[in-house]
Amino acid sequence: MRNILILLGSILLGALSAGAVTLQVSTFTPDPGQTIDLWAADVPLGAEFIWDLDGDGVADRVTEAPRIRWTVPQGAHEVRLTVKRGDTVIASIAALIVADPVIACWQTVRPSTGGALEVTVTFRAKGELSAPGLELAIPPEWGWGQVLEPMDLYKTKGGMLTGTWARQLRPGDEVTFRYLIHPPSPGAAFVFTGKATAYIDGRYHTVPIAGIIGP
Repeated sequence: MRNILILLGSILLGALSAGAVTLQVSTFTPDPGQTIDLWAADVPLGAEFIWDLDGDGVADRVTEAPRIRWTVPQGAHEVRLTVKRGDTVIASIAALIVADPVIACWQTVRPSTGGALEVTVTFRAKGELSAPGLELAIPPEWGWGQVLEPMDLYKTKGGMLTGTWARQLRPGDEVTFRYLIHPPSPGAAFVFTGKATAYIDGRYHTVPIAGIIGP
């Protein structure tokens, strides 16, 4: 299960801002072996771009151009872009990219009214599957808010929410779960933890939820 750091502010799937610099990704849920584009926008002149494609803290590519293409192996990959000018780090931004052959699941977060955050989790089937579900967690000091778009069955206990859609999905079918959460104080940050689950030919299958990790 992966941890996804969510910060209050304007954060959308496909673009994460670190100051003026944004990291943009063509898709967070490619098929294994699919080539995707990653690029930095709003970067200063003379910047250097350091790409860590496997989360090990070691640069896999260093470029003068703000865009790369990458063929994604199967699995979950923590990708970090560091933007430097000279010896100064201007931005350090990370994303979780999950290449799975049967499940594509990603989350978006945006501010809502009253200081709440609206979280949308989209589950897309790439193969025939049944009982698609989610397991989500937030720290106990945060509060679950209104469910805006529910699963068929779900429950909350402490900081955990688990649920399923009681249906079968064919390739290309999507289901969505949307809810509000409330911060303990203005400007607070939290670690979003989640995974998507399903049964495929009677076998249990799970992947981490893709999307923004954070700075």
